[in-house]
Amino acid sequence: MPVIRIEELSEYIEDSLIKMISKSGSVKFVRHVSASLIVDVQKFFKTFVPTAKYYVVIVPDNVKNEKVKDELISMSRNSFNFTILYSYKLMDKILIIGYD
Repeated sequence: MPVIRIEELSEYIEDSLIKMISKSGSVKFVRHVSASLIVDVQKFFKTFVPTAKYYVVIVPDNVKNEKVKDELISMSRNSFNFTILYSYKLMDKILIIGYD
């Protein structure tokens, strides 16, 4: 998963989302991945995403992989500590932001 610097986020998401992300705390990492590569969201998080206190997951408003979207929503309702945001500007990638 490629790492993205905070300064480069304006290429991927709206300015209003960047402001929300910046106010949420100390960013530990920003990664992006294609939704089509994810088969099992929980296994993906446990295997490929670094540990963080909490996460913000930004998905495109028209994400093609409905299963991934449904699993993310299910995880956010359970004990997993993250928030899901939607972006009109973000194309076929999912952004995962981890906080200290």
